[in-house]
Amino acid sequence: MRISLNILAILLLGAALLIGFRAAAHAQDDLPVTAFLIERGQSARTIGENLEAAGLIDSAFFLRLSLRLSGRAADIQAGEYAIPASAGLDEIVDIITSGQVIQHSVTIPEGLTSWQVVELLRANGDLQGEIVEIPAEGSLLPETYAFTTGDTRQDILDRAAAAMAQTLAELWDARAPTTAVATPAEAAILASIIEKETGVGSERGLVASVYSNRLRTPGWRLQADPTLIYGLTDGRMDLGRGLRRSELEDAGNLYNTYRHDGLPPGPIANPGRAALQAVLHPASSDYFFFVADCEGGHAFGRTLREHNTNVAAYRANCG
Repeated sequence: MRISLNILAILLLGAALLIGFRAAAHAQDDLPVTAFLIERGQSARTIGENLEAAGLIDSAFFLRLSLRLSGRAADIQAGEYAIPASAGLDEIVDIITSGQVIQHSVTIPEGLTSWQVVELLRANGDLQGEIVEIPAEGSLLPETYAFTTGDTRQDILDRAAAAMAQTLAELWDARAPTTAVATPAEAAILASIIEKETGVGSERGLVASVYSNRLRTPGWRLQADPTLIYGLTDGRMDLGRGLRRSELEDAGNLYNTYRHDGLPPGPIANPGRAALQAVLHPASSDYFFFVADCEGGHAFGRTLREHNTNVAAYRANCG
């Protein structure tokens, strides 16, 4: 009787494999791939029924039988798997027991405020969960973060915060003696200003040199528009207009670096590694001014006279 049952099992397994191979034999290379989700704790029965309902296998029973006879039922791992339409039963078993789940990614660009980062993650439909609290400004490292189905938005924020703490610590330990900042916190503040001032990578060192020269020189203020704008918007929107004279003169705005000496109270965005590097290894220059040019960069000046000439050129040629 036991021999007969073994023979029956072998025959059933053979039939299952034939069903699987049938799909593979007639498949075309351009057939679509289905993203199939296995949730944590799902039984082999439920997984088989879901695969059958999705049209990926012909029989949930044969899937369970194949898993039982191969001893691989315990190897099934939760996650989202890419299953080709051409896959036979044996290939599907390989896929769902491999642990090679679909990888998603989300990119946090340099210079976003923490509020903007939260909005970016909330708009990502592949992530789950709510974000209860907006992280501290400047505490997140702009980067591309890989994740899998089931990961939460808070997971990404936690990883970005850990990455920023590690990156800032590493760069601080390797800082140049010429840096104008005295603490890692100050480095994050100045780097966030540089991030808002220029999107041209080759300019970061020069912009850092301008602000470093101003910080070191008594009687000079940063006079950075982005800090003043942050104080007006709290990093939650674009100002959408030019600054008013009353705003430039408002000493009540603690981020108004036209009216207050030194750095503002905190970062105004989340700076990337390159901006932090520029602050901690600023270019050597005697520039104290810069103004936008016509090509997306800036013209730098040593004196107010040079700066006024650059401003006049901008207004004449780029306005």
